[in-house]
Amino acid sequence: MTLSMYQASVPVFQKMLGNLRAILQKGDSCAQAKKIDPSILLNTRLYLDMFALTRQVQIATDVAKGACARLTGQEERDITILPGGKEMHFKGQPYLMHWALPNFYFHVMATYAILRHNGVDVGKMDYLGSF
Repeated sequence: MTLSMYQASVPVFQKMLGNLRAILQKGDSCAQAKKIDPSILLNTRLYLDMFALTRQVQIATDVAKGACARLTGQEERDITILPGGKEMHFKGQPYLMHWALPNFYFHVMATYAILRHNGVDVGKMDYLGSF
């Protein structure tokens, strides 16, 4: 069985972005219930050299959007990206499997971890979502 680039990306991004939305909603509900200014959670980071929650979400959504745009209709497209100002070159499938998906999961997980670390009642199944 062959797996298309679309099947390996778009449904994955859709599902995880839905899970990310639910995790963020739990964070908002928690802040409201505890009367915490939401900007405190939004600006929280796990460590000084890591991005804050808002930037984690932005990067996750940008990776999903960028991957879909770069791979639309072509599996062997030449892709050049500039993470941190360093030029990187890929073909379509290696870009998706070795850069876009891992990077996307990293930033979704960082968002989850920031909220969990700050007392939001989220667990593994919130991250994975329903099946």
